[in-house]
Amino acid sequence: MSEMFVVRGGVPLHGTAEVCAAKNAVLPAIAAGLLTEGTVRLRGAPHLLDVEAMGALAEKLGGKVAREGEELTVSGAKAAPARLGYELCARTRASVLLLSVCLARFGKADIAMPGGCAIGSRPVDLHLKGLARMGAQIRTEHGCLCAEAPQGLRPASLYLDVPSVGATENLMMAATAAPGTTVIANAATEPEVEDLARLLVGMGADIENAGTDRLVIHGGRPLHGTTHAPIPDRMEAGTLLAAAVATRGSVRVTGVEPAHLLPVTAKLRECGCSVMECADSIAVSAKELRAVEIRTMPYPGFPTDLQAPMAAVCCTADGVSLIEETIFENRFSYADELKRFGANIRVKDGSAIIRGGAPLSGAGARALDLRGGAAALIAALCASGTSRILGVEQIDRGYERLERKLSALGARVWRV
Repeated sequence: MSEMFVVRGGVPLHGTAEVCAAKNAVLPAIAAGLLTEGTVRLRGAPHLLDVEAMGALAEKLGGKVAREGEELTVSGAKAAPARLGYELCARTRASVLLLSVCLARFGKADIAMPGGCAIGSRPVDLHLKGLARMGAQIRTEHGCLCAEAPQGLRPASLYLDVPSVGATENLMMAATAAPGTTVIANAATEPEVEDLARLLVGMGADIENAGTDRLVIHGGRPLHGTTHAPIPDRMEAGTLLAAAVATRGSVRVTGVEPAHLLPVTAKLRECGCSVMECADSIAVSAKELRAVEIRTMPYPGFPTDLQAPMAAVCCTADGVSLIEETIFENRFSYADELKRFGANIRVKDGSAIIRGGAPLSGAGARALDLRGGAAALIAALCASGTSRILGVEQIDRGYERLERKLSALGARVWRV
């Protein structure tokens, strides 16, 4: 039987919440663990469905993935070629990162096209073009990516038409196995990409300019095991901050890197929130909110993963807010779910126009994707009466028992 959240809204959130390690840093780290026969230890890895799915994919390739409390260990000592079918790959978009890993370790890969949230087409063209430049021969058969590098991967000078996070991560891992120097220009600069580079360096790789849009990888060095602490999850932190201000509460989110959330805290201040940043925490409070304009952009712009939670905030703010999505074309599928609570939101030409300030009332809604599910949950926290959120498994893909953290802040929410 599927689970749902039951929410009795109208309660401001107060207190302190600590965030987990970033899902989007842990998933590529699991893939990277298969590049070596040693053991990679990931500290603070969250209990998420996406992490479980990536672990299952690694084990399908002969890797060993084990959890010891809050530490996840990945060993590629017995890794071997295997076909990764649709049933496994459909569970997480990060499955595509195993394309480079398989080519690096085995010289071949057979991987179904990746799944994940239905928020847009998210083509893998940039991954394939870059790997082809590095000597991979790739064809598509029956929905699967079949690749070979019979002579091994070779270094190359690469340029990404779009600074794709996944493509940057895939090509960076491939480059560690290619003897010589690979340059990735117009690389993604997201903190999760820099974190993967930090892990690979800890494993013995030679990577220059991590965190910039021009990565230089001197490949061919032997990799070994290491212990790594992934960065905090800025998306979880942003979601908790959004829930706090939407309910007109006062919450301190700890275990964060405030610099990673500058676009978010800037917009919260613009909304009229009080924001206080310390070395590893952000405290917010709000009494009245005003409308804001948001345009999603690659890092360091406003993250597309947080526009849905911010849309829920805008539903409670006085005035007309505008959210423009420039990354994924289907990111506004949650709009109809917010309307169930009485939100006045209209989607047109890649933008959402939100007339906020009207009271929200309890309703039934569904989490259609990870971040849209978080937005529906925030709306339910603000609404009067009782709400039911179906599709909890979508939320569980990227948030570790979110209802427990919200309950600790005073929310009346239960998993049923």
